[in-house]
Amino acid sequence: MIPDEDDSEQAEHHPKEYRITVITTADDLDEKFPHHDRLRIVFDRALALVGGPGEADQFELHYGEHALNDLERTLGELGREYDWRHHVELELVPKPVVV
Repeated sequence: MIPDEDDSEQAEHHPKEYRITVITTADDLDEKFPHHDRLRIVFDRALALVGGPGEADQFELHYGEHALNDLERTLGELGREYDWRHHVELELVPKPVVV
């Protein structure tokens, strides 16, 4: 069976791998991740740049104005929801402190 144009367009639109840049308060993360990786992998690698696993409850990932709180979602799921292309920029931001 020969794929039609819609199938190849769909494959191009939703890549099998994403280059993800995470802006942090320390160094920035810039790596490639397969679409089946969970967001937790990206979060953990970015977190390591700013203090490590002991600080996980103090940060969250953002895509634009969207907080990405479900770290068990795959990058492919998020890519389809937010219409990600091959390169995605996220930000690791401190959670607001409630006093």
